[in-house]
Amino acid sequence: MSKITKILIFLLFTLVLMSLSVQAHGTTHLIYETKYHSGNDVRWSPDGSRLAVVASSKLHMLDAMSWINVYSREVANSQVTWNPDGTQVATIKGASASDENMSYLYIWDTETGMLIHEYARPKCGSEACSYINITSYLAWSPDGQYIASDGRRESGDVVLWNVDSGFERVIGQHPSGAVLEVAWSPDSKFLVSGGGNYYRVWDIQASTLLFEFEGLGIVDWHPVQDIVATLQFGYFINIWNVSSQVQVAELKPLVVSFLIKKSDHWNWVGSVA
Repeated sequence: MSKITKILIFLLFTLVLMSLSVQAHGTTHLIYETKYHSGNDVRWSPDGSRLAVVASSKLHMLDAMSWINVYSREVANSQVTWNPDGTQVATIKGASASDENMSYLYIWDTETGMLIHEYARPKCGSEACSYINITSYLAWSPDGQYIASDGRRESGDVVLWNVDSGFERVIGQHPSGAVLEVAWSPDSKFLVSGGGNYYRVWDIQASTLLFEFEGLGIVDWHPVQDIVATLQFGYFINIWNVSSQVQVAELKPLVVSFLIKKSDHWNWVGSVA
């Protein structure tokens, strides 16, 4: 086979892949653009009518139809999470020596932008330490009762906050490193967390570890099925069945188009047998 023939085959193969990608994703158009400095997070409301943005130490609430900034509130540069009915969002502030090493969880009314609750987590000693990693992921449980976050970096705590009382408890640790990701099961009975070199699945009521598996990437729980997806090293996706505790699928980059990544959540298309 000549060199020219090989080049033509390669070009043809590339065009086929591009065609498949366009069919999978459709045509993309830029409909709105704005600029923020030091952006930390962006989350759609459950009904898609608003977009919460945390950037430059402010919580910005955007109307998703007009893209008008409805209001802005001073917050720490943290992640943001919506409650299931879209009436509230939560942000978090990590511990610092200037604030007596206290960590805070803030809950905001999404319509008015008013602060509803301010919950403090006790300091972790006389010296400066970080109970909350400000770049960590927050996740509101589907039943609306709890917010999951990371805890102290050194111990890799997985923390649950009671939304109504502000009471928090540690359900477990990631001894190999700080918690970087958390996601809820659809029934709010289980939580998967990612940190160090492992993902861990927790029973919320019993505060016990069900099982763990290796990985270092993004994780999300299927909205209906008892499976989780992990994005490993940014290259491929592993699908795990939580009930059987086994890996049921591995998706290579060419089939990533079956999942649409939106605001750091995987929106599932179809199902995994």
